[in-house]
Amino acid sequence: MAIKFPERTVPPKQERYQRRFYVDARVDPTDAATPDPIFYLLGEDNDDLTRDISWSNEQTRNVLGVTRSTSTVDGETVSAEPFYAREGDDMALLLQHFDMTKAELDSIKRTYYEAKIDNNGDTIYAFRQVEDIMLQSVGGPADNADNLPFEIALSGPKVEMEYDMATETFTEIP
Repeated sequence: MAIKFPERTVPPKQERYQRRFYVDARVDPTDAATPDPIFYLLGEDNDDLTRDISWSNEQTRNVLGVTRSTSTVDGETVSAEPFYAREGDDMALLLQHFDMTKAELDSIKRTYYEAKIDNNGDTIYAFRQVEDIMLQSVGGPADNADNLPFEIALSGPKVEMEYDMATETFTEIP
């Protein structure tokens, strides 16, 4: 007797816009005049925007000759290239500030936000994490907009958040 498998409907693929990367684009996050984050959505001028995950694998062999592998995440980065500066754009102002002040160490730390949305518009997950925004270069071809490519290095724990796609806001989960 032949085994008949049940028919399966393949769900549609998720569109790229359903993963959203935001950064807090305040020039000075400690300024009392701007106490709330400026949620800046990355991607308008990006052909590719991916959170890369680096792994370390360690193998150990015990006295019985059994080898075990341990895999851990070394780090996560997001690269934005190109990133074209737009007049008055919050992210462009932040990156230009970093360039002007030669920002480094704690002055480049901001907050990264990410949300993943399903095909029905419901949030699958949302989190925030500490990030270092590292300006990679300034300039670009003469016939193009000012290019300010940057890389984000994520660190610290991921804090689960609630995300509202309609208002593009994140809130703490009580």
